[in-house]
Amino acid sequence: MIQRLRQDLKNDLIAGLLVVIPLATTIWLVFTIARWAIDFLTRIPKQINPYNNLHPILVNILNLVVGVTVPVLFILLIGLMARNIAGRWLLDLGEKLLQAIPLAGPVYKTLKQLLETVLKESKNK
Repeated sequence: MIQRLRQDLKNDLIAGLLVVIPLATTIWLVFTIARWAIDFLTRIPKQINPYNNLHPILVNILNLVVGVTVPVLFILLIGLMARNIAGRWLLDLGEKLLQAIPLAGPVYKTLKQLLETVLKESKNK
């Protein structure tokens, strides 16, 4: 009875981590790319900035729209690349380069294997 409860808790913890880790990583990636896009766009000199005379609230809304749109388009582009042959080759090359990095390589490989295992199990059910 206790052994089964312990196993169920362990399985629930692992399942929760498998949901939270990719979600948190995706959210972090979106915010990082959004921050980069906003920082890049706000460095435009005021003399040539077409949004210089807009109300500050409107500028913040535009920053938010651009900050969300750029990462979503980036993620869609990666998904598109993953679905065709040339893109798959580029992603494989990127994976090889990432795995060559001392600390990031093993972490990426472990997360990828973990997600592949979970996705295979969920497809079989």
